[in-house]
Amino acid sequence: MKRLGCARALLALLIVCRPPSLLQGQQTSRTAAGTYQIAVCKRTPCSPLAPTGAAAAGILVLLDSAIPLGALPEGAQLGLRTMYLDGPANGCFTLRRPFVPNESFAGIAGVGSTRWAKGSSGYLTFTLYQSPDARHAVRALLVGDTLRGIGESSGAGLAEVHWPRDTVIAVRVGPPDTAPCVDASLRDYAGRVRSPWRR
Repeated sequence: MKRLGCARALLALLIVCRPPSLLQGQQTSRTAAGTYQIAVCKRTPCSPLAPTGAAAAGILVLLDSAIPLGALPEGAQLGLRTMYLDGPANGCFTLRRPFVPNESFAGIAGVGSTRWAKGSSGYLTFTLYQSPDARHAVRALLVGDTLRGIGESSGAGLAEVHWPRDTVIAVRVGPPDTAPCVDASLRDYAGRVRSPWRR
């Protein structure tokens, strides 16, 4: 009985004194919302923290609510417009594509908005490019602070492709923050104003 009492006391002490980082990790894993470093790769290993050789890499932001586009500067609104999404954007991304061509539509626009959802199977779905005739769709599972899944480019007509699927890895690096998307949109907008012939 004495041993049992000591064991319970020790367990209670461990629960009370466990490091705050463990508690924070448990709290952040309850929702997918956050800012992630993301890499889209055609081969493994694939790491967003060292994205050498990635087809596209950068920042993905997932929010629990819609992005308040009306509150953003005009240039950011244009870059994050949602005309091809199924509903209000609740996420955004800014991606670099070091290789051209790289057999992936991921991040082809550089910056954009997305709409993520979590299905009954636990998988998250979102796009990293969306146009009237082409898209890059991701299906990923969140384990702890890491999203792991596959991305697939598809299109119709002249945009039809038959590329192999991508490996997509994203690591949460902080709470949701749309600032990287807004900044990238404003830079892109400024470049278009200076060079109107840019698409």
